[in-house]
Amino acid sequence: MISNWVIEALQHINRRTIPIEFSDHARLDKNLSFLDLELAETTVRFGVPLEEKSTTELERICLRKYFKQVNQTYFVIIQIYLDYIQIITVIKKHGN
Repeated sequence: MISNWVIEALQHINRRTIPIEFSDHARLDKNLSFLDLELAETTVRFGVPLEEKSTTELERICLRKYFKQVNQTYFVIIQIYLDYIQIITVIKKHGN
């Protein structure tokens, strides 16, 4: 069961059309390839929210999506602003 604040935050935006920006940590420190950046954006647009990895203090939401073609699951931590979504960090896990 997903908590109410996650549902409310995601209902106020259209994830398929809102602009996505990467934080300095996600862009510079994580050393992501172009494929990783594309898959992270796809995770934000179509991923499933995870309540156990989301935090209410900083209002950050964790989204998860499995990509069969690369056999990896992407966990993306986001923060929602009025006119864009910021990706805080990207975590890749091998397999489903």
